[in-house]
Amino acid sequence: MRRVSDTPQVGDAERLSPITDYYVRKLLQQNAGQLTSIDPLLNEAFSTSLCHSSIALFDRLRRLHDSLTIVAESLEALVLQHQTLRTDGRKYQAELSRIEEQIFNCFALKRNQITTQAKILIIDDTPDTLRLLTATLINQGYAVDQLPNGSSAIDYVRQVQPDLILLDVMMPGIDGYEVCERLKLDPKACNIPVLFLSAIDASPNKVKAFELGGVDYVTKPFQLEEVLARIEYQLKLHQLQQQQQALLEAERPYREFFENAIEGMFQTSISGQYLNVNQSLASLLGYDSPQELMDAVQDIALHLYTIPQRRSQFILYLEQFGQVKDFEVEVYCKNGDRIWIKETARSVRDSEGNLKYYEGTVQDITHDKINKNKVEESQLKGQLQDELNHHYKRSSK
Repeated sequence: MRRVSDTPQVGDAERLSPITDYYVRKLLQQNAGQLTSIDPLLNEAFSTSLCHSSIALFDRLRRLHDSLTIVAESLEALVLQHQTLRTDGRKYQAELSRIEEQIFNCFALKRNQITTQAKILIIDDTPDTLRLLTATLINQGYAVDQLPNGSSAIDYVRQVQPDLILLDVMMPGIDGYEVCERLKLDPKACNIPVLFLSAIDASPNKVKAFELGGVDYVTKPFQLEEVLARIEYQLKLHQLQQQQQALLEAERPYREFFENAIEGMFQTSISGQYLNVNQSLASLLGYDSPQELMDAVQDIALHLYTIPQRRSQFILYLEQFGQVKDFEVEVYCKNGDRIWIKETARSVRDSEGNLKYYEGTVQDITHDKINKNKVEESQLKGQLQDELNHHYKRSSK
């Protein structure tokens, strides 16, 4: 591996297909929090590659590899393997991880395994309760902080950012209800789950606790096993919510890439409806917006393809090989005009192997198609003229 200081060329980006480029950057983005560069000097290039086109990716690769063609071919193969093995993610988890490491290695990146310890804050004015819960939770592997009252809870929570709060209802000064209400109004604390502890078992108190944003209510004296079970459940639920939020955040740059890509891009259902299209594809087909295109084309085979049977051939290739490249088909535009397009697509499956949708790119090849037909027509005319000339010469004899 060596570094080359050559200025990247636009043509370099063409060595990596748009779908593979999209897939690789999506994989990098999803693991960004665990990835570190083997060479610190390339950290900036890594950040840039997550947000831009394949040109940015190849700018980084150019610094690492002698032959971009070879590494591009490797990435295409690795992505195809990864996509195929994802059809049975549980069975091939170890192999998937190995392939991911190879992809990361192409960019001089390594994935660090990060383990985190859940932090729990206990706010209670009863010393015995604090000692019992603290000792129990520490024995369970949690990191525990304590507060004997709610007066400093807001500032403390903003600073510590616990994963869960155990909050006593009845405390001198600011009671638990007011503490919870203030926390839920604070942007930095509002998403932290609050589990109430109280000696009062009355329904109105429980209703108030939930109305103020509490996620659970445990009555004193409590069973430690019950408290631990409820804590574990809330932590898992909170972690799931954070993961979902992280996925949404991770998808954001790819959504921006999808929407702003110069090349037409799409996602379609198995039955042949557009799920997502970008503005480039809508404009290519003469529509003002992606939504107008999706509303107008309810069935791609019937409403877009000039020969509906071609859609069946397209799907057959995807079912057999998992992907199709440079599939040429004539389609209708909004105004009724016909153009030729070239589609490249792949099947997308979940970790259980279930087919979710198809995604791909579209290019307008009408101009190339017309030129090709003209050349073929000219060649045919030339052949006919040659035959006529040959026939005329023989007749003259």
